[in-house]
Amino acid sequence: MRQGRDGPLPEVGADLEHFRIVLIAPGSFFLLQTTIWASSANMGGPLCEFIPEPKAFMTKLEIMADYFQIYVCDPAYNEDWSALWTEHSVDDRVVALAHTVVFGTGRNMPVPVDVVVHKQKPDLTALVAPADHAVVASLSCCSGQLKVSGCSDYLPDAFTLASSPGRYGVAFLSFDLGTIDPVGGLDGNDRYALHLWPAATLSEITVLKRWNAS
Repeated sequence: MRQGRDGPLPEVGADLEHFRIVLIAPGSFFLLQTTIWASSANMGGPLCEFIPEPKAFMTKLEIMADYFQIYVCDPAYNEDWSALWTEHSVDDRVVALAHTVVFGTGRNMPVPVDVVVHKQKPDLTALVAPADHAVVASLSCCSGQLKVSGCSDYLPDAFTLASSPGRYGVAFLSFDLGTIDPVGGLDGNDRYALHLWPAATLSEITVLKRWNAS
């Protein structure tokens, strides 16, 4: 397991059953025993928590979805996805390259994003059921890191997951899109969840559930 400044970094697919991830600063986190809680001036309680599925953990983030986008990537590859946005992909709310997957959001504002790492592929049917829009894709990671970021964020400071080199499945779920102000589009209670898991093979983009604003 890779070592960080304050202890071992979590690995995607590693046995996380007895640990809690705590985000202590942009782009840095460390492993603590599950009994440890953390708080700051603007965040109280657990900054990361376990979900009922064995060997899965969830980190709660707020990401500036500049240009209505959030992405996950291997930071060793500087891939340009701008030409991939078409009328079709905007409607799908996702584009993908070999080492980067980019997701569309409902607002061009800071939005809450739950990042959930699974030991294996989760039950997507159960995850998708309450969502308004849901997509799945995949990417390859060679550097040993995966970053979760907004387009205007400084990537070295973005939230980082230590990961074993390999292929990863990703699902991005959008919730409460109907709460977004239809006039200004700035206010809303929309929220998002990014799920990641080790994958044996790479898969094509699939829209599992499509949002219809009408």
